[in-house]
Amino acid sequence: MITNLILTLYFYESFLLSIVVSFIMAVFIWPFSFLRPVLHKTLVLCGKFILFVSGSRLYLQNPRTYDARQTYLFVSNHQSLFDILVLFTLLDDIPFKWIIKKSLFYTPLFGFTLWAVDYINLDRENRYKAFRAIQKAISYIKKGVSILIFPEGTRSLDDTVNEFKSGSIVIAYHTGAKVVPIVLKNTLFIQKKKSAFINPLPIKVRFL
Repeated sequence: MITNLILTLYFYESFLLSIVVSFIMAVFIWPFSFLRPVLHKTLVLCGKFILFVSGSRLYLQNPRTYDARQTYLFVSNHQSLFDILVLFTLLDDIPFKWIIKKSLFYTPLFGFTLWAVDYINLDRENRYKAFRAIQKAISYIKKGVSILIFPEGTRSLDDTVNEFKSGSIVIAYHTGAKVVPIVLKNTLFIQKKKSAFINPLPIKVRFL
């Protein structure tokens, strides 16, 4: 219990540090769109750092099924905050834009970073804005930039996969991009929804 408490404190210290560092980078990079890949790489490094501090380790159950020189639509199940850290770590060799729910764009500091790196703001409560977000994702794929999305739209509260929303299907249909499903196991149990404590576990990853 004491060990987990100390680990949890270190985790949140590294999390807050990463938010501040990426925000400072975003402030300087924001006026210069050509530097967005640098900010994305900063977020990748921050994700790797936080995941390392958490004590959880990745275990690939099969080889990666993508070529970093190509463009893809990555889809992953979603169970906790750790999914984001894991995916940043896994996909560190390929540029991508993340489709992210609207509320995260309005969080202090981190929200500005999401705007600055030009991730895609998905507002499911507004059909027009949701349509525009999907159009933007399609445009990025046609420009050679991969897209990453949680097709369930929200976290699963157990170890099952929820019904997919239509967004990922529309993107795949209109771009013809190869879809790469990623299955994450155990992230649900590292930090359960509405719990602050960190319980490090091996994270199993499978590319389909």
